[in-house]
Order: sequence, then structure tokens, then C-alpha cells
Amino acid sequence: MTIAEDLNSAIQRYDQALKDETLSEAQVDAVFEEAEKLVPNARLSELFFYGERERSREETVEEALYREELWERGGERAVLLHVLAQVQAVMDDPNAGVMDKVVSEQVLSGAQEELADLAGKMN
Repeated sequence: MTIAEDLNSAIQRYDQALKDETLSEAQVDAVFEEAEKLVPNARLSELFFYGERERSREETVEEALYREELWERGGERAVLLHVLAQVQAVMDDPNAGVMDKVVSEQVLSGAQEELADLAGKMN
């Protein structure tokens, strides 16, 4: 299997675990952590829970893999700049939904702080 197939499978297992009322929160979290281990630099929890818009499983996999690729080429800064561009596009979109804008505003603020922290560490 490819990493994309593995990640797709892991996210599918997580979706199923969320619906399984017999699992504890810790068990559900453990299933999500399996997915995070596949793309450790993609900020998967942010993407999954606080993304600037709703994504299908396939779109989530594609974005996570892209973020991993960005991280390999340019580190955390490259990923943060990509996230900032995504949320800024939502903020600038007059057709974006209210919730998408609210979430984007929160992600924007956090990403800007992280980017400033990274810049401070580089100096």
C-alpha cells in the first residue's frame, strides 16, 4: 500500500471509531494518532478539526501529503506559510461561510504566532 492508501485507511478507521459508542475517548484518540504517525509534519489534527473548510477524506489525504512534502522541502515555516495562504484565501472570499471565516480567523492567529516564534528562534 502507498502512504496515501494507508492514510486514507487510517482516517476511515478514525471516522468509524468516532461512531463506535463502545470505544472510550482514549481508544478513539489512539486511532487518530495512528493517522498522525503517517504524516507527522502535516498538522493533521489542525487540518482535520480546524481546517479552513470542510474536506472529503480524499481531499484531507491529499492536503496532508502535500503538507508533508512542503515540510520535507522547507520545514515548519513552509507548512505555516501554506496554511496562512489557505486561511487568508478564505478570509478574502466573500462567498465563504461564516463558520469557515471564524475558524480561519482562529487558525490565522495561531499560525501567525507560530511563524513569529519560528522567526525569533532563527535570530
